[in-house]
Amino acid sequence: MQSFKFNPITGNLDYYESASTSTDATSIQGFNVTTTDPTDGKILVYRTSTSEYVLEDKPTIVFSYNGDVALEYTGDDITKITKNVDGTITETDLAYEYTGGLLTKLTKTKDGVSKYKTLTYTGGVLTNISAWEEV
Repeated sequence: MQSFKFNPITGNLDYYESASTSTDATSIQGFNVTTTDPTDGKILVYRTSTSEYVLEDKPTIVFSYNGDVALEYTGDDITKITKNVDGTITETDLAYEYTGGLLTKLTKTKDGVSKYKTLTYTGGVLTNISAWEEV
């Protein structure tokens, strides 16, 4: 494997060849790492109960702005919006559909009514977003 390394004494990038090897992590700081294959959306977490690193789902995160709007995330997607308007709480659930890594459908559900928008792409570039349509 060909690589360059910065030499702080000369200020040059020095060329060197290293052996091409690949290894799997079996421990971090002396603690075992699970041998389970990772899947999309999993993160590596240390658990004291087992004294090892294990794969778990990304946690749901709630972000609140001034206590009036809360955004609940699952992975990278916002899955719920909660609004407080003059003491009235409304919740909107969001669902996403992806095709080829692109968001193609967004569905919102509020008060038991579901509506969706479709997103259209040309050559990987977003070209249209439909109006909300009832499911």
